[in-house]
Amino acid sequence: MLSAEIMFTDSLPPNEVWTKYGKEICISKEEFDEYTKGRSAVSAIGLKNVQPLSKDICLNTMREYEKNFQPPQFFSKLCPERALYSAFYA
Repeated sequence: MLSAEIMFTDSLPPNEVWTKYGKEICISKEEFDEYTKGRSAVSAIGLKNVQPLSKDICLNTMREYEKNFQPPQFFSKLCPERALYSAFYA
């Protein structure tokens, strides 16, 4: 598991995402085109200060902190006010 700060989020047509962020996406144009084929918009998330967390935590443990926790398909903000924060930083 990783921790990161989000610099930006952007939702645009695939060709605009590639034009704006292609040099930073870390896959080839062909892979990007295949991945985004048929989509009218895709999201880009810019990250900084990416670091591994000091420990991995399984889903059951996360649910001990937040009963109905569902893994995010996108991203999830983890801040000190959330009970789940203690699972990672206690």
